[in-house]
This record gives sequence, structure tokens and C-alpha cells, in this order.
Amino acid sequence: MLVMGAMLLLSMNGVAQKIEQPYQLGSAGTFLKNVRAQITSPNQRAAQPGFTIKTSPTESLSLLVNADRKTTVNEEYLIGEVANSPSSSFILKGNTKNLEGNIILKKENRAFEFYTDKSGNAFVREVPIGSVICVNYATAPAEALQASPGVALDAVNLQSFPGARGCVLLDFDGQYVSGTPWNGGNPINAAPSGLSDAAMTELWEVVSEDYRPFHINVTTNEAVFNTYARTMRMRVIITPTNTAAPGSGGVAYIGSFNWNDDTPCWVFVLAGKGGGEAASHEVGHTFGLGHDGRTNPSEGYFAGHGNWAPIMGVGYYKPITQWSKGEYNFSNNKEDDLAKISSATYNVGFRNDDYGNSTSAAATIVSGSVSKSGLIERTSDIDFFSFNSGSGTINLTVNTVSRHGDLDVLVKLYNSGGAVIGTYNPAGLNSSLSASVSAGTYYLSVDGTGTGNPATDGYSDYASLGSYTISGTIPVGTSSNVATVYKDCNYTGTAVGLPVGEYNLTAMIARGILNDDISSIQINAGYQMIIYQHDNFGGTNFTVTANNSCLVDEGWNDLTSSIRIAATARAGRESIVEETSSQGEELVAQVSPNPFQGEAKISVALPTLGYTEVSIFSGMGSKVSDLHKGVLESGLHEFNFNAENAPSGLYIYRIMHNGKRITGKLLRK
Repeated sequence: MLVMGAMLLLSMNGVAQKIEQPYQLGSAGTFLKNVRAQITSPNQRAAQPGFTIKTSPTESLSLLVNADRKTTVNEEYLIGEVANSPSSSFILKGNTKNLEGNIILKKENRAFEFYTDKSGNAFVREVPIGSVICVNYATAPAEALQASPGVALDAVNLQSFPGARGCVLLDFDGQYVSGTPWNGGNPINAAPSGLSDAAMTELWEVVSEDYRPFHINVTTNEAVFNTYARTMRMRVIITPTNTAAPGSGGVAYIGSFNWNDDTPCWVFVLAGKGGGEAASHEVGHTFGLGHDGRTNPSEGYFAGHGNWAPIMGVGYYKPITQWSKGEYNFSNNKEDDLAKISSATYNVGFRNDDYGNSTSAAATIVSGSVSKSGLIERTSDIDFFSFNSGSGTINLTVNTVSRHGDLDVLVKLYNSGGAVIGTYNPAGLNSSLSASVSAGTYYLSVDGTGTGNPATDGYSDYASLGSYTISGTIPVGTSSNVATVYKDCNYTGTAVGLPVGEYNLTAMIARGILNDDISSIQINAGYQMIIYQHDNFGGTNFTVTANNSCLVDEGWNDLTSSIRIAATARAGRESIVEETSSQGEELVAQVSPNPFQGEAKISVALPTLGYTEVSIFSGMGSKVSDLHKGVLESGLHEFNFNAENAPSGLYIYRIMHNGKRITGKLLRK
């Protein structure tokens, strides 16, 4: 990088005129060659590096380079200001084929953008300043600056979604910013926010819930932020230092989330709720969102109606703020906020759906005392749950977050046939239900909903999204079920409870369990389930003694054709400790010693040459190690499982050879 301690020379010739048509600058390569020639000319080196461009046939601007010039043989990256124009800035990035960037004349309320067509021709054109930068975003009223009661978390280590694809850092501790378009390319030494831990926690809660539907981690941890690529992160500096936009509540460059240069956005509202509204708004700009205003009356920022306001309007005054698509009267912006943030342009997308969207894909709730959490990620998302209730009264509450929620909860109760028998959506965001029922199977759905008329005094279910918890009680029935099998992993899909007993394929189908259609299992303590590859308890088998959320790793997904369930103490030969060998068609394996302490030897007789895998799993079903993968000759083979550093407990070995499989149990003392 060539350091140019300099300013970009910019002057305006004559009176500024609005450009009706784009002005062609020549090819991108020719334009950059001309810029370089001006910057490196002897006169410029002796004074201030800069260059002059024409923005129309009658207007020229002189640009002063204030930040370090970043250049390679074929590329230029220049940042600075316009000469003789206070509060101006420019950024120009380009190579011989592509040109991009902008010029902002804030005092004149004008902006230009650089771009290139498919043939490599470079242009500059005048655009609305609001399409380039957030301008005149209102400062917060006094009531938005008041402290809110609430718990103070560890404010420097907060994360909303660890491991998410994208990251937003809420930076409260001050930051030295240089080499960005802010302040005309000159440095800004931003002071710390001075907020208390409680205020920082509240601000983080507001932003986290606004971005909860997306694959985005809202964090206060700088180290976490630094693990993300520069095209997948955005720093929000919360500070009283408003050099970047004096008099504003915050400021951001439109679409800057993926600029790959760590240009931050700014928030100057030093409060919990008000600062959170400003932060969500400015981050929304970095995802390409424009302002939500009205045409009648003409205003750049809509402050909302009823209890609601759009995030990209001004949300200081309302308790509920949501993303918008301009459903209110006289909206000047119909863009789909959710679609834009989740688009391929920024590569974050929505979070994965956590629960099924129908009764056939319902997740199970165990009767008794209930505690469950979930997330409505999209407008179309509905989370379904199933449960077995005894005769009595179901009492449940379904709440969104304790403050500053976006999700207006709609709850429905269904009978075993899937018919709605109750709908619950009282005033406010939260819901509760109390229903007297007879013993049987029921379903519960959780959805987002709207209220009032979104055109005049309410909102639709469009952005009624976010977190919820289910709590309360469901009467416990007299069911003798000790295990539940599920169609899909993670205890989702069709769920069937089973008592102790033996179930061949006919018995399974009679209870609603299809052949080769089990992917996860829950089982009560003190019981075990043996699943078999074939009908009538034939073929290889696998023993489950604890909940198993996904049978894929064990190679048992969708392979069960018969089942035996028994109390562990009565399982005889197939109990955990007593089993030292296992047979599967032509394969024979033996373990010694078993139980073992430091190392166990697994011996297997292979009848033929073939590909063989020997693997070890924990008793919960997660893979511990692969002892062998590859072709082996026929004959006796021995494999050692060294468990010196492994915890005590149950382990499972699995041997696969030419499509045949045997499993067995190991007990580490």
C-alpha cells in the first residue's frame, strides 16, 4: 500500500446542476489511468494528491484524497472529500473493468454514484442522497433516553446466535476509525458510550430480537466479531462522538454490510430502547434498506400509528417496532425488508425452521410441567407440537421476550383429528390458554399474527416474528408408554408412544409406525429398546438405552422393521453389561474384557474380503472414533479401543462389512 498523506483536490466550477442523464467517463481502464496520472503528477505530489472529474457537461468536482491510498497494478481504492464543500466525502473503488463508489455533498443535499456497464464503460450519475447514506435520522426524544428497569447481563460477552453466518458487533467501548469514507476519509476517535451494563443489555436485546429471524449473531464481543470475514460483518459504534453525522441519531452507508472494508455504521443515541431502535435502523441500511416515510404528509420518517412503527421509520415513540413492506397508508417505500435482508446479496438468509409446520410433523411436548422454547422465523412459519393429556385442565402461556418483542403470539389448540378446538390471542403480544379436556392426544400451534388495520392503526403478520417460550402444565394421563419413536430426527415428525412389549412389523403398522421410518427415539430411564433390521426380530439389531435425537450417525436411520422394549434389569442376554458378543448373519464379534477400564479389544471374524468399518459411539449415539475404515481380508481381525481419557459409561461398537452390520455394547468402568 502506498501511503499518501494527502487531501483530494476538489472544486466546483459554476453553479451545481442536477444531472438528468448519466455522464460517461470513458472506459473504466481509461478513467483510472487518468485519475492516477493526476494524483501522481509533480504538481499534485508537491501539494495535495487529488484529481478532478466531470459529473456533467457543465459541472466538475475536485476530489482530495485524505485516507491512505490503497492501490495495486490494476486497482485503485481512494477515499476523501470534495474541495470547498464542508461535510462532503467520496469513495472510489475500481479496476480496468469495473468502477463503483459515490460522492456525497451533504450540505447541498446531493449525491452521485459511479458505476460500469457490461462493456466496461464508466459513468457517474446524480442520485437521491438517501439512496447512498442515511441522512437526517432524528435524534431520540427525552423519553427514549430514560433508563429502563431490567437485568444487567455480562455486557461484553453477549451473543444472540453463536456460529451464525453473519455478525453484527455492538461496539460500546470506543473506536479509532480511519481509512473509511466517514469524515471525508479523516480519522475519527470515537469515545466510549458510557452506558451502564443494564442499558447495554437492553440495547442488545432490542437489536437481537429485530434480527432474530436471520442467520445473524448480534454480539458485544470483539473477538467473536473478528472471526468473521469482512464481507459478513458490520460494526455499530455507539458513541457520543457524532463527527460522522452531527445532529443525527445515527448514520450508515446503504448496502455497506458486504463492502469488504470494515466501514462501520454509527449510533449516537445513548440509551437502551432508543439506542436499540437506532442501531437496528442503521444496520438495516447496511443491508440495503431505505427509509420508511409517507407521501401525505410528505415526510422521510414515519413515526407509526397505534402502538406500532416501522424499524426503518423512527421507532423511538412506539413499544412495537417491526420490519415493514409499506402496508400503512401513504407509504413511500414498498420494499420487502425481510426479503432484502435475507437475499443472496448479503448471504445471511433466514435461520433454519426449528419445528414442523403441520400436525404430521409436530414435535412432542411431554405432559406434566412444560418448558419449551422456539422461534417464528418467517411470515409463513407455524410451529406445531403434539402431546398426550390426561383428563383435566390444560394451562399454558406462550410468551415472546420479556420486553421489546416483535412477535405477536397466536396459539391454537387441536384435537387428535387435527380440528381446531380453541384459538387464543388476547390483547398484547403474549397468549395464554386454559382448556378442560378429556384424556387423549392434542396438538398446539404457535404462529405470529397482526392486530388492527395495518393501513391505519395496527400491523399485519408480515414481520410478527421472533422468540417465544411455552410454559405451564398439561394433565398427566395414565398411559403406560415408556418410549416414543419419531419419523424425523430431533424428535420431530409423527410421534408414537409405546409401552413395554414386542412389536413385529404388523404390530408397528397397527400403531401408526411405518416400515423403515424411525429416525429418533425417546425412552424413559430404566428401559431399553432394541430395534431390528427385519420383521419378526431378524437381521442386525441396535440397542437404545437413552434418548437418541438422530439415528443417522449409527447407520440406523429409516431401517427399523421390528422392536422390543423391556426394563433394563429384565433384558437378559441383551442387557448392557452381559452382552460380550453380537451376531449378524455371517459376522461374529467378541469383546474382552467387558466391562473394561483402560482398553477393550474387539475381535471380529470376517467371512470374505471386503470393505469394513469399525466405529465406536457413545451411549447417547454420538460418534467417538473410527477404529478402521478400508478393505480387509477374510479371517480374524482385532481392534483396540483405548479409553484412557474417555469418561466412564456405556459405549456402542458398530462393525459394517460388505453391507452387513453388527453392533454391541461396551461398558467403561
